[in-house]
Amino acid sequence: MLTGSDRDSIEYSLKYNPPMDPVAAERILKEAKSILHGHGVVFLMQSGSCLGAVRDKAFIPWDDDMDIASVIGINGLSPTLIDTIIAEFRSNGYYCKINYSNLNDPPYSYGYSVIKDWVRLDWACMSVVDGHVYSFPGIRVPANQFTNPLEIDFLGEKFHVPNPPEEYLRLKYGPEWMIPKKAGSYEKDVVEQVSAYGVDGGSCSIRVLDDDSNPVT
Repeated sequence: MLTGSDRDSIEYSLKYNPPMDPVAAERILKEAKSILHGHGVVFLMQSGSCLGAVRDKAFIPWDDDMDIASVIGINGLSPTLIDTIIAEFRSNGYYCKINYSNLNDPPYSYGYSVIKDWVRLDWACMSVVDGHVYSFPGIRVPANQFTNPLEIDFLGEKFHVPNPPEEYLRLKYGPEWMIPKKAGSYEKDVVEQVSAYGVDGGSCSIRVLDDDSNPVT
């Protein structure tokens, strides 16, 4: 039985992307802020959360998660501190899942999804490499947009976003970022912004899955 705060619930959320309840989302975002700030960690709203906060002054109605990011090395954020914070999320009733852990190749970061009460929050912990960070799914962003964030008013409190947010959103969503687009429409804009990467060996393979997770030839 799905509880909204367990492994099956987070897998359901990641697979089917149900829209968030904005009331619960506000509560979870503020609780996450309390946990992170309790350890002196600065986080920024990024991706759809930044887009909603800046463009709409609200969560995007069809958004399925909240996206936040921190920069490794800023305010003492380290892999050890990340583990401590994830443990605190768990002690506060969240189910936590690591999505990736990679400090050797792009995007040079740790990624976690945490869920409680059917609200999923994705926390990316990025490293600065050659003056840039990589915003999912691989958008190359000047690091100073994240290391020198802008504070904005949102939900009656102060939150940080990349600085300037308009430039970050243009890099992430393309020149039409001010036009609301639902799932199925905006993804093409995002993919077109992904930087090309060199591949050691000169080749790679990609597996494409259908809606039932079966390989497509």
